Amino acid sequence: MLFLIFRGLRSSLLMQCLHFSGLRYFIKRVV
Repeated sequence: MLFLIFRGLRSSLLMQCLHFSGLRYFIKRVV
């Protein structure tokens, strides 16, 4: 149970990081 929660948290963190880097890249391309 705890492992599943940890895995979900980690994946969500990873997705947030990917989204942030993608957003930064997009801004750099546009500006």
